Amino acid sequence: AVLNNVDAHMFVVADNSDAIIFANRSFRNTFDPDCDNRPATQYVELTPLGPTGQARPERYAEFFCEKSGEWLTVEMEHITWVDGQAARLFTLHDITEKKLYADAMEAANRAKSNFLARTSHEIRTPMNAIIGMAELILRENAPQEVLSHASGIKQASHNLLAIINDILDFSKIESGRMELVPINYMTASLFIDVINVVRMRFREKDIVFNVDIAPDVPRELNGDEIRIRQVLLNILGNAVKYTRQGFVTLAVSCDRDLAGTGDATLRIAVRDSGIGIKPEDIGALFQDFSQVDMRINRGTEGTGLGLAIAKSLCQAMGGDISVARIPGQRPPLLPVFPT
Repeated sequence: AVLNNVDAHMFVVADNSDAIIFANRSFRNTFDPDCDNRPATQYVELTPLGPTGQARPERYAEFFCEKSGEWLTVEMEHITWVDGQAARLFTLHDITEKKLYADAMEAANRAKSNFLARTSHEIRTPMNAIIGMAELILRENAPQEVLSHASGIKQASHNLLAIINDILDFSKIESGRMELVPINYMTASLFIDVINVVRMRFREKDIVFNVDIAPDVPRELNGDEIRIRQVLLNILGNAVKYTRQGFVTLAVSCDRDLAGTGDATLRIAVRDSGIGIKPEDIGALFQDFSQVDMRINRGTEGTGLGLAIAKSLCQAMGGDISVARIPGQRPPLLPVFPT
């Protein structure tokens, strides 16, 4: 009587059989008034979500019921039925509203990602044209004031293009369209390129740039060199951005697979003497559109997407990026790349 008054669809089968020995009023009204002794699988899809017998209650995959127009999920519990009979009680929960909401959110996110991807792509073309025109002006024998303005236009355009590229990468990651192209690359070439790019930014500040590459790092590795370079430039760029004076250190090491498979893990640590990160802000460091401690960083440019993209790229390549907590020191960023 109690089960008959429950709104959820419920039925009972014996432990040694799939035949229904009891169904409540809700189940009968929705599926079949005469369901007694009929196999439960005639009405319900019973696909376990994991190994059976380990969870209480056991959960089954959601399915769509054409008769009721509902999305349902199934839970099962072992019970003792009439006369001490071992049985299983199945409860069907209506998740239609939740399912429709999730589908709507997924469609909205997909539409947003597509819009960002298209818009970012369309903006990049005129931005590159502006950068090219500014570069042409800088090559002319123009008055110093004109050259100064052209240099400002070029720098601002590069900053805006970097933001556009961040948004484009973010939209690709969100929509699952970020493609990786693993190749064999020379590690020396990769790090020389990165060092040459960031060295110019270090010269603008009173910062010492230290590079420590372990001698056992292989001369050739396999991975997406372009994306690894992007992650390194992002992290080092952040180090320069938030360090007014002192040092930035790039340390590179490699863990080889002791099983003899030839696999290796490239480990990188970036440390600096910058303004630091509060312990309570570390959790937000890799969140989308997030910049920690805005009171200090109010004048710092950027979308807050850089580290979120870097972490997503590391994970897409089978690695990760984390922050090490060292008492009394600014925590270093630690990207890891399997190769």
